[in-house]
Amino acid sequence: MCIYLMVKTHSKTGLKYLCQTKRTDYEKYLGSGLDWKKHLKEHGNEVETLLLKECLDDEELRRWGKYYSDLWNVVESKEWANKIPELGTGFWMSQVNIGKVHEKTECTFCGQLIPKNTITQHSRSCEKNTSRVPINTKKHPKEKCSFCNRNIDSYQLEIHENSCNYNPNKIEHFNTGMIYKKCVCDHCGKNISSNMLIRHTTTCINNPNRKKSFECKPSICEFCGLVGKGGNMKRYHHENCKSNPINIKNNGAERNE
Repeated sequence: MCIYLMVKTHSKTGLKYLCQTKRTDYEKYLGSGLDWKKHLKEHGNEVETLLLKECLDDEELRRWGKYYSDLWNVVESKEWANKIPELGTGFWMSQVNIGKVHEKTECTFCGQLIPKNTITQHSRSCEKNTSRVPINTKKHPKEKCSFCNRNIDSYQLEIHENSCNYNPNKIEHFNTGMIYKKCVCDHCGKNISSNMLIRHTTTCINNPNRKKSFECKPSICEFCGLVGKGGNMKRYHHENCKSNPINIKNNGAERNE
């Protein structure tokens, strides 16, 4: 595959950028440098392209890229937007910064080679560090549950025993985070949560004085005498009744037209 080495020149500001691409439409390629992209965002994408070389492989591109980078001093010159020499690699994998990314230092406690960006985190939790910070900073004494004999942290023992499966008076936990006790309905004998007991007893089937969940009074149409449920009659029938004199007039006017 052919690799194109070229120079991009901004038509308004004159800033230059040495770059490469494998795209066949290399003239449409704008470049990927950080400073160069910021410059295009501020001043527009009007650039001119000068093709320098058509390289056959990465080694040839690296050779010619280093030659032109040193020739024009693209890194230090203010006329160029390049941060590194154009070697066909990119910023983080370039030979200039490869040592900085993978640079390792020796731990003062264990002597292990650790990457420089993680040495502080390693030294704090190093096993040979006498003043290291443990992962679990708080340690609570363990106590046995009186129902299942499991070792539970002391501060969680009361919560565990209330919800333990072997506890005959177990308290149910709900997703809302509230804890409710179970109560027995006086009419049907079902186990109901305390927060739902009043609502259940008022509508319980075995309660002789129960309230119906939905009581709808019947409604009578004043035009045709039809009897139906109040909500449906008001919503659908009364205004649309065929015996309504307003609807009779409207229907007659439509027929005459």
